[in-house]
Amino acid sequence: MVQNYIMSEEEKLKPHHQQPGNIAVNELSVEYDDYNQEENSTSYVLSTDYMDLRSGEVRYPHYYIAAEEVTWDYGVKKPYQLIRPREMSRGMRKFLPQYKKVVYRAYKDESFRDPVSQGELEAHLGILGPFIKAEVNDLLTNNASRPYSFHLHGVYDRNQGASGVPGKPLAPGEVQTYNWRITKTQGPMDSEFDCKTGTYYSTVDKERDLNSGLIGPLVICKPGTLSARLHTQPDVQEFALLFHTFDETKSWYMEENLRRYCAPPCHANTQDPWYHISNKFAAIGEYHAVHFHGLPFTAHAKKEHRMGVYNLFPGVFGTVEMRPPTVGTWLVECTVGESQLAGMRAKLLVYNPQCSRPLGMKSGRIGDSQIKASDYIGNWLPHLARLDQSGYINAWMGHNKASWIQVDLQAPTLLHGVQTQGVRSKLKNIYIMLFTVSYSLDQETWSTYRGSGSSSSSSSSSTAKVFNGNLDNSRNNNPHEWLQVDLGKVKRITGVVTQGARSLLTKMMVTEFSVTISRDGQAWSSVLEGSSQREKIFQGNNDSDEEALTIFDAPLFGRYIRIHPLGWINDIALRLEVLGCDTQQTL
Repeated sequence: MVQNYIMSEEEKLKPHHQQPGNIAVNELSVEYDDYNQEENSTSYVLSTDYMDLRSGEVRYPHYYIAAEEVTWDYGVKKPYQLIRPREMSRGMRKFLPQYKKVVYRAYKDESFRDPVSQGELEAHLGILGPFIKAEVNDLLTNNASRPYSFHLHGVYDRNQGASGVPGKPLAPGEVQTYNWRITKTQGPMDSEFDCKTGTYYSTVDKERDLNSGLIGPLVICKPGTLSARLHTQPDVQEFALLFHTFDETKSWYMEENLRRYCAPPCHANTQDPWYHISNKFAAIGEYHAVHFHGLPFTAHAKKEHRMGVYNLFPGVFGTVEMRPPTVGTWLVECTVGESQLAGMRAKLLVYNPQCSRPLGMKSGRIGDSQIKASDYIGNWLPHLARLDQSGYINAWMGHNKASWIQVDLQAPTLLHGVQTQGVRSKLKNIYIMLFTVSYSLDQETWSTYRGSGSSSSSSSSSTAKVFNGNLDNSRNNNPHEWLQVDLGKVKRITGVVTQGARSLLTKMMVTEFSVTISRDGQAWSSVLEGSSQREKIFQGNNDSDEEALTIFDAPLFGRYIRIHPLGWINDIALRLEVLGCDTQQTL
């Protein structure tokens, strides 16, 4: 079996069909040895981030992983009869239109009903299972139709016993507990990066299990490296790349795939070289030289080195860190000729996250012919969907929730956001409160935007992220509105000052509110009552003209703060000042 694997970590790079089965649960517990002790020490490093300070109980994050059977097409859309020889030599080949495979997928809890949303930043994982960080307790279920196991590469499972066989097979419906201890020798050394890359896979039959699809990235970090709330490295975006050739003739499901997908009359000659070649698929045994075009990275051996090509040998895993110097679309590929021709390559996108230049809807640079819609009402045409339009008819209106509007940007473009605006017609305010976004490169294949897995409100990886649209606060005050302030960087926030307003003779003010805080604008935490751990409700204003001071008992640390009105008089109206200072001050 050949399994070459590389993972890159950096700061600014942001580049199926389920089969039912029986459920079985495995409990996986992982413990750390103290990095400051000797190798065979039995003491542990337990950060207070993972400890209930009242009870002293250690609370590790949990993963719930399922082995699920899916239908996979390897991204080759053309029927094999239409694939040209040159395309075939570049890796565009497949014997069957689709293949049944089995993959690891994450769920939110032990019920295994709600899959963890896989957003755009996780889409690169493809067939790989979810990231597993070693500081965890896990549950595993086997939803497949045959036995599989779950093994952390290079980590001793205490259930192995004298036999030393890792990853006892988990049959559908069977329950088993796994226990691992992560020692200093299995994690990164003092001279290495804070985290080290590995993998997890099934060991019933390593070769057949891997070619069937069961593999995922494992990351083992030094104690204290991962943030407690998100279980990630701060300011690091992780990417996992698998350099491997999947051989479908060695999959558990090959005979079933031939029966299901080989169109009659099926000519599957196992002695024909084309049969074997067209059932092999190169994923992004043998040696791979991984080249990041135009993007140097840092690798650790005994010393830190800057490199452009990373050499991978059979069964080797590598960790590199990258701070891309130049924005653009770059190529990452294996430079070994046969693998390169087989399609072992991918595009890597580097962009400036602060880029937010208007593309031309308001200015007219985007022409009327570039704007289309599924339908419209009367004269409320698609090309009128521009900000701050004047006139009596000055927007696009659709018929119902199934309506959509489309903008053709005429070239692949990186989009960071959209700005929306409602309209006033016949003394009524008309606006969209919620919407989803889809995008395409060719107007044929569309993807629904799902956001990042940690922030998406979706309950399923196939469900769209729902965005908030416009709110008319003068007529539709509701407790779902909020006001957000971006402080530019993480600050120490000690309190807020609030004030209401007047409209003619009407006093308007917020009387009660709650507060949420975020470091990245994606993951939000509510300010809680110290005793009950419930959302804390702050008292606001009782006079629209007076300022009300609210001091936080314990300072908050974040870049973004949101005020959520819970009670108000007449209408929601809020003026605000945020109190605080830099996290590190100099005299």
